[in-house]
Amino acid sequence: MSQRPRTEIEADLAAARAARSAMYGGPVVTETTRDGRGMKFKHLTLADLNTAIADLAAELAALPDIEGGTPPRLRRAIGLSWKN
Repeated sequence: MSQRPRTEIEADLAAARAARSAMYGGPVVTETTRDGRGMKFKHLTLADLNTAIADLAAELAALPDIEGGTPPRLRRAIGLSWKN
């Protein structure tokens, strides 16, 4: 799995939290039509959103804190010598 950037995960987390807040606010549109074309959206439950939010929060917590100012532990070269 490729590691996503911190900003992308934070944006997804904010969108999931906004969707959860919108769900509390009232009905969610699951089907719409315009100019004879229609779209159906997957109906999400509150449990689905809470699971997605928990997964995103865990993914965000698992990221190394490089952008936060703590550099990763650097490796240095070691000297090797031998005698013939």
